[in-house]
Amino acid sequence: MILEILINHHTTNDQHTMKFFTIKNPPGVPHIALKLLRLVGVSETKAEKYRYVPMFVIFIAIIAVPKIVFGYPNFESSIIGLAELFFQSNRFVGVLLLVLYKDTLFALVRQSEYFTKKLLKESSPAAQYLTKVDAHITKITRLYLTALLVPANFYSYSPIISTLWKYYNTHDNDTTGTEHVLHMEENFYGLNIRETLSHYLIFGVIMVPTSFICALVGTAKLVSILSLIKYCTIYFQLVTLKLEELLQKPSFDSYEIKSVLRMHQDALGCADLLATLTAPIMLLQLLLCILSAYIAHAVYECNWENLTPKTQKDLQLTLVRAQRPVGITAGKFCFMNMEQFAEGFNVNFMTLFVLFVFDTTETFAYCYLGEQLSQEVAAFEQTLD
Repeated sequence: MILEILINHHTTNDQHTMKFFTIKNPPGVPHIALKLLRLVGVSETKAEKYRYVPMFVIFIAIIAVPKIVFGYPNFESSIIGLAELFFQSNRFVGVLLLVLYKDTLFALVRQSEYFTKKLLKESSPAAQYLTKVDAHITKITRLYLTALLVPANFYSYSPIISTLWKYYNTHDNDTTGTEHVLHMEENFYGLNIRETLSHYLIFGVIMVPTSFICALVGTAKLVSILSLIKYCTIYFQLVTLKLEELLQKPSFDSYEIKSVLRMHQDALGCADLLATLTAPIMLLQLLLCILSAYIAHAVYECNWENLTPKTQKDLQLTLVRAQRPVGITAGKFCFMNMEQFAEGFNVNFMTLFVLFVFDTTETFAYCYLGEQLSQEVAAFEQTLD
């Protein structure tokens, strides 16, 4: 009976997953990313657009307030806690900006649908290229989201499992107490979560769903912005393909060239809406980068070389998080491409390696796709010449 229930539960989860990944709309728009955004409340539907309110309340009540108000047991904990606060603020406030700019977002979606709908009516190489690339992006997105389930579950459950394992294996022999593994470095509303097991379990029960919400919000922000940038780049590639296809003809009339130029104007409209949408989000990253610089300075000035090896390792990760760069545009006045990305990390190889592995993948992706977008616009202009 129990086995049957477990099988049915597993089958139901698989069905929900397959339904989420099923795309019935025409290619050319990041439909999976838009589904993710609807899950976190970035939607024009009345029943969905208030979903982000409880998520943001959870961020304020469970993450922001404890980290800001209730203090830390020591200096190292405060450094780690503030770094976590900035990291999570980048996620939640970033999605909040998407909520506030949802009109611009869905104007971009409608413009993209209009752009691709006209193209898909044709049986041209450009239409075939769009269908092929859309299928490839959708496949990668599905694999990425499926793979994220592993670290999301591990991060959510492993602190409690690790603490209980240590507690029940050392409780009878160790009088010094068991070290509780916290999901995040903070004090929590007067509970003694570092020493009292019952208080820790209350904290853990709250933090498990909170960790999943953090993963969902962060993934929705990352996947949606990267997908929008990538698709906008594809639109300019399609314009270039149409122009090259036209130039290969022995002759063509003015209507055909006007059609390509109109496609170019539509692609530029998408790019303008994308710039308006991403500018405040990248500005947020810039401001958090400035605040993080103060953390990095505090760590450098704390005589870290005299601390224990474990503390030094924690502070090293904090320094990594305190040096997050920005990409694309920040408030429409700071443009980031791959050259700027490299110049922004003028540090030794090992620091760059650790920095890349732990906390620069998102910004690298923004800069890389932003560079691709710029190159496609330049390629089209060269084709015109």
